[in-house]
Amino acid sequence: MNLRSIGKHGLCAVLILLWTSFNSHVQASGHARSKVRTSGRRSFHSRTQAAGNAQASSATHVSAEMTKGKLNPAESREGDQVALRLKDDVKSNGDVVLKKGTTITGVVRNVKRAEGKSKASGQAQSMMEVEWLAPAVQGRASQQLSIALQSVMQVNPIYAHEQEQSSTDGFGPVGGRAASSARSGGGLLGGAVSATTDVAGGVTSTAGAAGSTAAGVSGAASSGVTNSTRSSGQSNAALLSMPSIVAVDQQTTASLENTFGMASSTQLYKVGRGEMITSGGSKQSVDIFSHLSNDTVITSPSKDFEISGGAQMQLLVGVDKR
Repeated sequence: MNLRSIGKHGLCAVLILLWTSFNSHVQASGHARSKVRTSGRRSFHSRTQAAGNAQASSATHVSAEMTKGKLNPAESREGDQVALRLKDDVKSNGDVVLKKGTTITGVVRNVKRAEGKSKASGQAQSMMEVEWLAPAVQGRASQQLSIALQSVMQVNPIYAHEQEQSSTDGFGPVGGRAASSARSGGGLLGGAVSATTDVAGGVTSTAGAAGSTAAGVSGAASSGVTNSTRSSGQSNAALLSMPSIVAVDQQTTASLENTFGMASSTQLYKVGRGEMITSGGSKQSVDIFSHLSNDTVITSPSKDFEISGGAQMQLLVGVDKR
């Protein structure tokens, strides 16, 4: 083998080594770019998913009116039903989940009245527990609703009629003011609702004239009802974010347990207050609690109060998308 042949072979070997090295570098660079693209896609997906989760839950309030049934610790029995009609749409992140006019059904689960005289002034003398059956929601996404009563205002229709009649006959300045208020939704009725909801968390509602609208509750306990958080016994996370929701202290919890035998493994929360005006014009107040699992606990220092057709209410609605 001469020098010329050796040079040719050496040159070929060098070219082969250079080509192999270049090809490996190209492959490594392509693999690195592929990793960057994959990582970018994953990062974008994670950010999108996080943004979606941030929009998953929401809580709002909505006005409602009781259209059927009544809540009276002296007359109501376990299993009795009441019906509420929504006066506005319920929206979650801009989407309507419950339309105006939707019927919410409540089922009485517990009724208790304290035995004997009150040991302390203002101590609760009666208690009612109501479970709310959440109706089917609008939209395709699977959503879980939790409903809690925040405030209630009721003017006895006999008292309202007497005040209106007094106004018509021109007797008594109080009558004219009360009758005008009942018709316009302000003054006596509207102002009382405003004061009640202010205590409950600064939520102001405009209450209309007391009136009853017939509404059926057919199939409420079976059809058209979504999964509620009642079965799990867990408090609704969306409702917990509302500033008006306050955890009940141990003293209040112990008082309710001792007076009415209430016992629950989940935290009880103070949600709001309510007020009723009797046929004689006297006022009765109630305190409103909830475990935030489609339930409402109403207590009153009176053993005989009544919430019935025409009662104006504010509901809290928590929406969890799953």
